[in-house]
Amino acid sequence: MFIDYIKNTVTALRDRIRASRIDPKNRAAFGAAAPVHGQAIRVATAEVVTEVKGGPGRASSGVVLPGDWDIGQTPLTKNSKIAYCLQHWVEGKTWEESGAYELLQKLIEEKGSADNCRTHDDIINRYARLDTIMEQVKSSGRLEPSSEMRPGSFRECGGVLIHIDREGRPVFGGGGHHRLAIAMSLGLGDFPAQLGAVHPNGLDALARFAGDTNS
Repeated sequence: MFIDYIKNTVTALRDRIRASRIDPKNRAAFGAAAPVHGQAIRVATAEVVTEVKGGPGRASSGVVLPGDWDIGQTPLTKNSKIAYCLQHWVEGKTWEESGAYELLQKLIEEKGSADNCRTHDDIINRYARLDTIMEQVKSSGRLEPSSEMRPGSFRECGGVLIHIDREGRPVFGGGGHHRLAIAMSLGLGDFPAQLGAVHPNGLDALARFAGDTNS
């Protein structure tokens, strides 16, 4: 749709502007192997077991961020969105039985809209589309990078957001819940992701998330 094209174009421009600020600073401080904004990485699904709530968002993608933002991680199993996806795709519950409809309805009531939904029909259609994506991934055996799903996007911006903590471990950053849940539900070996923030102590581990691997 034309509206989606405009949104993607504006978003890509914003990400390019962020990269123009972040990338040169990183290269000057950390050399050619420094992280960049929107960097595409591959992450072993089984390694992502925790998340950082209220931490850095997509604007911090590629930022080498000191401090204690990676302290106090919570188990991914406690994430309500991940939980209802697993109940639906793994346990066989309907979206309604899993609590997905109720949760999104509450968000709409609080904010006026959420996940591009405003009405109950929007909610039903959204989760039907997620089921379609799940079937596509199940058939192909791979989760497509955000750059393939959204032509014109900048690097891997918009993908599953994964931070690297002080121990060099991948930590979910709160973006791309449903795609991460698909990888978990299907038991994919790994998945494409957008690099989030990187703790300075975890910089040396960044290299192992680069390159192409099999899902």
